[in-house]
Amino acid sequence: MKKLSSKMKILLVMAVCVAMVVPAVVSADPIRELPWEDQKIGPGEVILDFQMWGQSPDEIEFDIDNGKSTGENRVSSVTIALLDEKGKVKEVIISPNKFNQDVGNAKATFSMEGLSNPSFLIRVRGKKSNYIVLTVDEYLPPSDPVDNHNNW
Repeated sequence: MKKLSSKMKILLVMAVCVAMVVPAVVSADPIRELPWEDQKIGPGEVILDFQMWGQSPDEIEFDIDNGKSTGENRVSSVTIALLDEKGKVKEVIISPNKFNQDVGNAKATFSMEGLSNPSFLIRVRGKKSNYIVLTVDEYLPPSDPVDNHNNW
């Protein structure tokens, strides 16, 4: 069996490093459009990147159901936070002290003023079999009425 040259070793190491990075990029969450309905999320972290098409909503609402309606499979805590451009938490919308295993459902509205394509961190803590059901909906500003009477 032939020994690898130092150039071949370097190329092999580079190929392995690239192979380790590529799956992380490929597995990134897709950009989503609103409304985003009835999504089951288990323990861990999810980044939601929303693409706003056309008129941006005034507010969005997070509606969270904790496990089953019977009280089973509830998570121990949920955090929802707006992220800045660098992926750091800019503003907490729902914190663990507001949403825990004693809470069956929670809703929170968030102002979209000044935001066009927001990213949110959804952090869920609990046993592996526990989950939340998340719906994110939008509230569009009322459109200006058109006065068609002057065109008659």
